[in-house]
Amino acid sequence: HKFRVATRRLRAALRAFRPVFGRDALHPTNDAARAVARSTNAARDLDVFLEGLDKAEFTDRVPALVAGVRRARAVAIRETLDVLDGDAYAAFRSVTESLLAATHPRAGTVAGRKARRKAGAAAAAMVRQRMGRVLAYVGVLSPDDDAGLHDLRIAIKQLRYVLEFFAEALPDAARDVIEDMKSVQDSLGDINDCAVQRDYIVDAAAALESEGDVSDVEKVSTELLIARTELRRERCLRSFAAEWDRFTAPKHQRLLARQLNL
Repeated sequence: HKFRVATRRLRAALRAFRPVFGRDALHPTNDAARAVARSTNAARDLDVFLEGLDKAEFTDRVPALVAGVRRARAVAIRETLDVLDGDAYAAFRSVTESLLAATHPRAGTVAGRKARRKAGAAAAAMVRQRMGRVLAYVGVLSPDDDAGLHDLRIAIKQLRYVLEFFAEALPDAARDVIEDMKSVQDSLGDINDCAVQRDYIVDAAAALESEGDVSDVEKVSTELLIARTELRRERCLRSFAAEWDRFTAPKHQRLLARQLNL
């Protein structure tokens, strides 16, 4: 999980610093990092799912489902390790090392000369851009729009990362905004986890039933688990809605604009 977070933060940093180093200089590393990061998605989702089953004390009630999740997780971990041991990770290391060498202030390349520019001069513009992408979702999302909520979470994460990267070049209020972003992002993450788990349970239950490999007790328990997952998603939605309304309120946005010199 930590490796997954690290690669996502790296990609966010590469996007944030495009105005400083240039798109062409950063593009190969971004592509290589994306290929590596994608290999961790399935394993992470299944880990969260198993943790959720343990917390809900459902592990013993749906043994066939749990066995299927664990088998899928083993496959996902193996696939992740294959990527890390293979050409994709080797390519990622190679292009990243080349980028670091080319953008060092002592390098004689164009990218190196751009690295001497003050990143702080572009900080406010980057924050405005990322904030605009977040606020573009105001009034256009519905509670059932899992894809839209997931995209909003990504936009918020990118805004938060930019604020963290440039915290020293921005007013002190940026740290308060970062905390706001973490809270909203966490709520959206919980919503996404519920949606992913609900869909996985529905598909896995259908597959098990078609194979005749599940007891009547587990069928009932699975239906209850789906209902509980949906109820948990609804609670997360209510929490997110309150945080989102507060963050996007015009008065709050005007305050943020003044505090961040936007």
